[in-house]
Amino acid sequence: MSRRSAPTARWWALGWASAMQLMMVVDGTVMNIAVPSAQTDLGLSDVQRQWVLPVYVLAFGSMLLLGGRVSDAIGRRRALLIGLAGFTLASIVGGLALSGEISRGRC
Repeated sequence: MSRRSAPTARWWALGWASAMQLMMVVDGTVMNIAVPSAQTDLGLSDVQRQWVLPVYVLAFGSMLLLGGRVSDAIGRRRALLIGLAGFTLASIVGGLALSGEISRGRC
């Protein structure tokens, strides 16, 4: 990398990292705002509603740990793209939920 492109690459990396951090903050804010209406729409009890955010934070934190290990194994860029795709799919599936219950199919 030439001397001129190194600072430019650093600024791009900072920009991407800042954008991802902003998205995480926005996601947390949306979760806090959406929980009361989700409780009404999905028919959750107060006890179930209290578990929504802690479970979300625990799942998010465990995925960060797993993502760090995966990025060591397959590379940062590939792990980031896989993580973004997984986050997008999980958000879509969560948004399409019809109730707060976990369905148990018959085996």
